[in-house]
Amino acid sequence: MESGIPNHGTALDGPLDNAWLKLEWATEHLKGLAADIEAFLESDENKIVAERETDSRYTLRLKMGPVPTVRWGLTFGDAIHGLRGALDHAVWQMVLRDHGGPPESERDRNRIQFPIYNSPEAFEKATVLRYVSDGSRTILKEAQPHPGGNFHPLQVIAALSNDDKHRLLIPGMCAFNEGTYKFRISHNKSVASVSEPVSTIYAEDPLEDGAVLGYMDVEVIGPNPEVHVECEIPGFIAFTARNGVILGLGSIGKLAEYVNFLVKRVDLLFQGFVPEP
Repeated sequence: MESGIPNHGTALDGPLDNAWLKLEWATEHLKGLAADIEAFLESDENKIVAERETDSRYTLRLKMGPVPTVRWGLTFGDAIHGLRGALDHAVWQMVLRDHGGPPESERDRNRIQFPIYNSPEAFEKATVLRYVSDGSRTILKEAQPHPGGNFHPLQVIAALSNDDKHRLLIPGMCAFNEGTYKFRISHNKSVASVSEPVSTIYAEDPLEDGAVLGYMDVEVIGPNPEVHVECEIPGFIAFTARNGVILGLGSIGKLAEYVNFLVKRVDLLFQGFVPEP
């Protein structure tokens, strides 16, 4: 997962350097997590076996190695807080630039964060809007989720960062859509024919070690029937928020891309390339 984020090293002489470093750190966590998950999915510990249940029927069952849920949960939580932190660092710099310094009120200083609201009415009440210019306000407003629209990256970041404050974000395996994976079947001379496998799992069903994926019917003609199955693991590692949103690594990468876009937008505003309305 390429971030496209400049490497600032230890020099922090720009107003948004802290925001960039937070985003860069989050992206590094996500890259490491993606590599770990890819290695896990390709492990020889994970396979599909055909188990004979009756004289003519075999069950397809998933055999899977242990998922390193704690380590992945901690890494993912760090990444999510890095994304949220990058946004909050950027909006703090907006306030310093536009207001000429931090808010005089300690109460308001503690409430400065990147606003994420589900309705225009709630957004208009955000404390940060009292301390930013019209140009900054426009950027913040344009970033907000559209009421009634599809689930928005900022909503996902807010939900996951709030979840991680109270519980570990535990990953698990979820099934792909039926039809996105293929079984390859081989058998010995004690088997005359094998039917096409019938899948009994559905999209986003949880997959654990021993999970039944489907079945197939077999015509047995000899004393020692053996059936072997080859198939890529028919699922993906996902993190689930309490609001039910399920995120695979592709969706998680898009969260980082969206934060990158927003910080770049603030950077352009500071450089004078985004015109004030």
